[in-house]
Amino acid sequence: MNISSGQTTHYNRQHGLTDLSCYALFRDSQGTLWAGSMSGMNVFNAASSQFQPVKSFGALTLDIDEDRRGNLWFSTQGSGVWCYQRASRSWKNYRHQAGDTLSLASDHQGEGGGLYAADGEECVVFQRKRTAGIHSDQP
Repeated sequence: MNISSGQTTHYNRQHGLTDLSCYALFRDSQGTLWAGSMSGMNVFNAASSQFQPVKSFGALTLDIDEDRRGNLWFSTQGSGVWCYQRASRSWKNYRHQAGDTLSLASDHQGEGGGLYAADGEECVVFQRKRTAGIHSDQP
């Protein structure tokens, strides 16, 4: 919605969205608008008024947040937590592994810059310099 004019624009697949339902919208510190859908992530291109798919998670995106370093964190339902590391333009996935008490069971990117992960009995904070104890499906 354009606050000045009151005009509303509806976006759909014709505008590049991968799905008709978006459950997470986030404008990052660089002004980029991210839209998390039922299957992945889309970025809005203001020049063309189109969305562009940038990553398929194969799962519903529940939340998007940005840490102090400008990395973007995406929590999903069924595909763990994804981090877009802006400096290297790379994606990393953190997932739950059955029977492994050190893997993720639920997640939240907090205001203090840490990733909060709970396993049902305790809550731990993942800081950027320390990755021990949190498993990734990628090196």
